[in-house]
Amino acid sequence: MTTFHRSIKSLGLLAAVLSFVILSSVAGARGRADLSVAKVSGAPGKTLTGGRINLRVKVKNGGGARAGASKLVTHLAPEGATALADSVGRAKVGRIAARRTAKARIKVRIPLDTPAGRWRLVVCVGSGKGSNDCLTGKAFEVRDGSSWGRIEAARASGKLSAAKALLYELYALRGDKRLPKAYRGPGDIPSGTVFANLAATYPSLSAADQAKLAPYMIQPRYRQSAWAPSKHPRLAPRATASADPVCDDLDSVSGAWVGVKTTHAWFWARPDRPAARARARTLATEFERKIWPKLTKAFKTVEDSKSDLCDPLGDSRIDIYLAPPGNSVLGKNLGVTPGLFLSEGCGPRTSFIIIQENATRSTLAHEFMHVIQWAYPVCDRAPAWVEGTATWAMDYVYHSDQDEHGFKDGLQIPFISMLGKGEYDGYQAWTFWFSLVKKDRLAGLKRVFNSLAGGTDFPTALEAGPSDGLREAWKRFAIERWNQAPVGASGFPVAASFRNRSWDSFKVLPAKGTQVDVTIGNAGEKTFDLSSSTNPPLSTWFNPVKITDQKVRQVEFHNGDLGRPGSVVQAMIKLASGKWRLEDWSNRSTVKFCRDKPAENVVELVIATSNASARGGPLGEAGHKITAKPSCDPSRYVGAFTGLAVYDETQVGAGNTLTANWSGALDLRPFAPTPPNVNYQVISGSLNYSFSGQVGDCDVAGSTTVVLPTIDMNSINVMTISPGDPNTYQLTVGMPMFEQAPGTKSNCADPSQNGDDWNMYMGGTMVAHSDPALGAYPIPVPPDGVLSGSASGGSGGTPFQTWTWNLEPG
Repeated sequence: MTTFHRSIKSLGLLAAVLSFVILSSVAGARGRADLSVAKVSGAPGKTLTGGRINLRVKVKNGGGARAGASKLVTHLAPEGATALADSVGRAKVGRIAARRTAKARIKVRIPLDTPAGRWRLVVCVGSGKGSNDCLTGKAFEVRDGSSWGRIEAARASGKLSAAKALLYELYALRGDKRLPKAYRGPGDIPSGTVFANLAATYPSLSAADQAKLAPYMIQPRYRQSAWAPSKHPRLAPRATASADPVCDDLDSVSGAWVGVKTTHAWFWARPDRPAARARARTLATEFERKIWPKLTKAFKTVEDSKSDLCDPLGDSRIDIYLAPPGNSVLGKNLGVTPGLFLSEGCGPRTSFIIIQENATRSTLAHEFMHVIQWAYPVCDRAPAWVEGTATWAMDYVYHSDQDEHGFKDGLQIPFISMLGKGEYDGYQAWTFWFSLVKKDRLAGLKRVFNSLAGGTDFPTALEAGPSDGLREAWKRFAIERWNQAPVGASGFPVAASFRNRSWDSFKVLPAKGTQVDVTIGNAGEKTFDLSSSTNPPLSTWFNPVKITDQKVRQVEFHNGDLGRPGSVVQAMIKLASGKWRLEDWSNRSTVKFCRDKPAENVVELVIATSNASARGGPLGEAGHKITAKPSCDPSRYVGAFTGLAVYDETQVGAGNTLTANWSGALDLRPFAPTPPNVNYQVISGSLNYSFSGQVGDCDVAGSTTVVLPTIDMNSINVMTISPGDPNTYQLTVGMPMFEQAPGTKSNCADPSQNGDDWNMYMGGTMVAHSDPALGAYPIPVPPDGVLSGSASGGSGGTPFQTWTWNLEPG
């Protein structure tokens, strides 16, 4: 009795515990908060870089418990692509009761270096990792709102002449208040590009325009210089027709500068700024120890010509000026390196440097690279060369400083052309030069410099640089800038990228097309469109694709860029085994994977679509597609066929009859697909043909064997399988048009004709035909995939025919 009661009590306790656990679990499920971004509004139709947007956001708590205060984070996303990593706006939202919503406002600032184009704002709540944590607002247009962008737009539209645009850009570069308000904007001015344009334009300008621009080519020691200290009155240079108009009768500013002399340079600082003089000595040491020897050894020795009348001391040393911050000489720019235009043509030219007093040693390396560039007689000073190689030089001289990492959009926004005219494209090109030097060392980059110095344009010089050609170099760079797995994975052909410590420890990831998740559920077949950019010159767009649905057994890629000059389509392919491989699909119209095969069991794809040409305009959107199917298309069909044709007097004349028989084998393989259909052609086979009958009072008979395909069968679609539930097919194999079956006559009414040749023309019939009357189509493909059937037909000038076929998938 005691034991029994104890058991009852134990069972009661157990039931109570289980009841508590179950109720607790239910309460827990009902008591969780679930925050999501329900609405994003307030984005304008268009805005400028540096512009501000007031977003309105609604946050919903869909859970059963009150949510605590949370953070809202906003990111920029190119239209059709994932969001960039950096935040452009933050806000907080207070506690939200269960099943309630709350409103918040977020102040967003469009970064100054945002490339012009279509963008969206993505707002995330909390961690942003949940499926409903983020919401993307409507697209809007971003235009370049910097002084550079405004002036260049006015020049392109004809509102400003070339000379006036250059003058305004120099005003903006120096922070000159004479710049009209309409052209004032945030952001830096790409000084190298401005002076390159000035070099190309200056000789063709009028004397009056030259006189206005000349002060920007004169060293700050002279009152005629636009760079002279602010407290000293400036004098306008005299416009003359002499060989050296900007250097005649210059007036030195006495006591404005004190110099630190080195073997190869003068570092000039303001005498009333002891800290600047100390900084000049520090930079002078760096210059002689690292910057000068490394860059001149890599490229060429440079010097300030002794005959240069603009040189304050008339020696061969480079003059480098340290400008006090905030004195308006450089505005917001870190440095400038004007070329002295004392000769006609494309150079070489001498130059001088102005940097801020607090400039880093990497900035000095950047500006000195401009000095080296001026020492080459180059006409086509493209921004990607001028600013791109100067930014690369920052890393080359001071690899561990990482100042070049401030220019990250060459990796982060890979679908913008490297050949643009603005600030973005020039500086951001450093990553390509980095890649080139990694492959070809300095030799590849020097070939570009030497080609430009030989008078070529920039695209030609680019093509001359890589040892394996620009196309191969861009293919390699496109995968390197993916900058994450599988790059560096075991067996993957691209062994390193920018994130590797052996490279640059630069871990920025690219924006990419929205991931396509390939699933079909119970659908028989499904096609997915892949987004893309417009493929401008020297750009790359990434499309990530994942296949997690086990019902997907075949994955087929359709190349929408096939045949476009300059197009490169590469695929990083991950198999279920975890192995990655890289393939070039540029010249393939379709690529098919049967996931039933281990070597084709793809679970992930990254499609990298590039325009590897430095010439021409955008290729246009690629229009790639992915087709998923629940079963694999056979890679071939193999089988036999038979046929019979009965010729009556309408085909062979009054009183005549003839019968033809044939049999043989076919091997069909996929050919020139027309998505979503799969087409097949004859790869090999045989045709045994015989005939007999009575023609013209003689018995006739003959036979032949023909090897397939004949010349008229090559590159011809003979079978089409179309998707459906089930799939259907149509088979149409034509008889060889240029073949005849040899035969002879016998039992002729005129015995002299016996034994004469009588050859049968075979072209009036078909080898095999599933759809003679176009009424039987479509023919279902059975579950086992075997295409077996018979058909008959014929009228008018063709004989009545019967066909049978049996084709098994191989």
